[in-house]
Amino acid sequence: MKSKHAFNYILGSASQALFPIILYPILTRTIDKNHFGDLITAISISTVLSYIFSLGLPAIISRQIIFDRKNAETLKNYINQKSSVLLLLIFIINFFIVFLPISSTLRMTVLVVSGGIFLSFAQIKLSIFRSEYKSYLFILLSIGATGLPLLVATIFSKYTKLDAFVVYFFAMYLIILLFSNPKNNKTKTDSLKIKSLIKSSYPMVAHGVAISLFQYGDKIAGYFGTNSLIAAEIGILSLILTGPVLLLSTLNNVWLPSSLEKYKEGKQVGITYSNQIANKIALIISGVVTSILLLLSLILKIYVSNEYDVISIEKTLIVSLFITPLYVIYLQNSHFITVKKSFKILGIITPITSAVQFFLTYVLVRNIGLVAVGYGFVVAIFLQVVLTSVFSKNIKNISLLPLLYTLMLGIFSIFIYSFRF
Repeated sequence: MKSKHAFNYILGSASQALFPIILYPILTRTIDKNHFGDLITAISISTVLSYIFSLGLPAIISRQIIFDRKNAETLKNYINQKSSVLLLLIFIINFFIVFLPISSTLRMTVLVVSGGIFLSFAQIKLSIFRSEYKSYLFILLSIGATGLPLLVATIFSKYTKLDAFVVYFFAMYLIILLFSNPKNNKTKTDSLKIKSLIKSSYPMVAHGVAISLFQYGDKIAGYFGTNSLIAAEIGILSLILTGPVLLLSTLNNVWLPSSLEKYKEGKQVGITYSNQIANKIALIISGVVTSILLLLSLILKIYVSNEYDVISIEKTLIVSLFITPLYVIYLQNSHFITVKKSFKILGIITPITSAVQFFLTYVLVRNIGLVAVGYGFVVAIFLQVVLTSVFSKNIKNISLLPLLYTLMLGIFSIFIYSFRF
């Protein structure tokens, strides 16, 4: 039965990731480069903010549902009681703000911040659905939170004169609002337990923000470091560069809860299981990266028009994609840290690595161009793996096969680069 749910989790996350892959080629040819850069930067900022507003609760709820279901129910009841009114109120405020005679910058800021609040609720709900094996609800919310709004914005930008920016965020608000619980849950909640659980999740706020910056920070850094034009190019670059990492994160939606179940049986059982899955996933992701490198020129022809710097995007991808299999080791370490409830480790390490990546992109992009994004990506993954391995004291337990695949892909990338340029 769980294998069916596992497939559904992968299907839901994969479907969510496929929307940008399918729709970006249409958007880059439907709206101008400036507008596209503004839109993807706004989506990126909302996603980063969502990790702040979620208070680190998605990670702690996943663990509590498996290890301490009673307290998890207390926290779930509290979230259901507070979320519905808050989300509806924010939606109404945004609706009126769109029509008020205020500056476009202020209007867009309100939309983006509100988007972060809505997405934080979606993250918490997704964590609950995943841990309780409510896979169909997981699929619906995964696609509804970001994929469907992007589809709606693409259709409206192509066939109407409505602003794709505004359409995207209102579509997201409406869809996520459907998943709030309007019922008046009269179950008593223990305020002390709730405060204790929320307090224990605080270190995961920094970790979550850092993870989102790892995936979306390059676009934000490019936007504020230069302008929306470079952000648009980084958006295309990042879609392909972080695509395999997002695939790993998708697989991790299944891998994490199953690993926690195995660690619950015993530490050695958990380690053995974790290494078996890690080896399989590392092989899969290495095959994906190899395919991307071989088909890169064709992929870029599909995704961008001549106004984009295709050569720089291609060079950057070739010199940075090879590092992806190493991310499997980082995921293994994060599982072990979650089992030990040592969230402070992630709360320190992940922000450091993401800050390094953000700094490299922000400072170097105006001097050396898009390749700064690639360098930041490589350095960030390398630091994540090294630091989590050392501080979790898990280095002796993990498989080194992902490292071997990374080295092999590095050699292959050098060959590809020499052949192409």
